[in-house]
Amino acid sequence: MLPLRSCIACRKKQEKAQLIRIVSTEDKKAIFDKTQKMNARGIYICKNIECLKKIQKGIEKNKVKLKIPVTQESFRNLIEDLMRELGE
Repeated sequence: MLPLRSCIACRKKQEKAQLIRIVSTEDKKAIFDKTQKMNARGIYICKNIECLKKIQKGIEKNKVKLKIPVTQESFRNLIEDLMRELGE
């Protein structure tokens, strides 16, 4: 059985490979872990615009609680980059 992870936006459980993994660097910057194998604590978001918009809205209202140590600005910039990449 493949590992399941929950999206921080919609809480839907999916296979790890179907989600975007975000980890923090030592200097508290959020980065997209394309390999999903970086040695760091990570959070997961669905690969769809709806979940990214939900997270973006939560960041703007300061209601997103992350379980990784990243700056809000770094996380917001990464979400915006991911939205552009997905075609928004």
